[in-house]
Amino acid sequence: MKARVGELKPVGYNVYKDSYNQTVFVDFFTKKQYLVQKQDEKRYYLFSQRLFMSVCVLIIISLGFGNYILGFVAGIVTYAFFELFYRIKFLPTLQELDLELPARAKMIDGMRDEKNSNASLIARAICGLVLVVLFVALIKMQYTNMDIGLNYYLLVAVSILLSIYAVYVSYMCIKVLIERKGKRK
Repeated sequence: MKARVGELKPVGYNVYKDSYNQTVFVDFFTKKQYLVQKQDEKRYYLFSQRLFMSVCVLIIISLGFGNYILGFVAGIVTYAFFELFYRIKFLPTLQELDLELPARAKMIDGMRDEKNSNASLIARAICGLVLVVLFVALIKMQYTNMDIGLNYYLLVAVSILLSIYAVYVSYMCIKVLIERKGKRK
């Protein structure tokens, strides 16, 4: 049975909503398009966060046990489990589509949406910058309390990568705020 799909509007990275409020997404690896029915949306959103959940497992185990290698392995195993379950059990239950897709949405386009208030953009920018300060403090604290080894270098590498992303998000929020202020004049 052919699915009834309306005009698509990008709402995220490879995620679209149509005029009937249905979710359509494009699988990153296979580039196939899938229609997510209402009853499958919660499972889809769970699986769309599989990388984030793996990073959380990595951080919790690393900080909880003080062994970053164990945390790294646990994060990889968690991601592999979610990815296999996603590919073997979840994707075959969805209906495949073959549609003409609009241009992909960018992060800044989502921030420009009028649903995001100025206060929420300011809060995101401040949180991103505070996160950078916390990472720097964590690195300094760990440097004075532990032997410099592989665990320390892994901590520094992850902190630098997350700091770069946090600064990027803060920059985008500030850029949108400046654009909004320019439009009011």
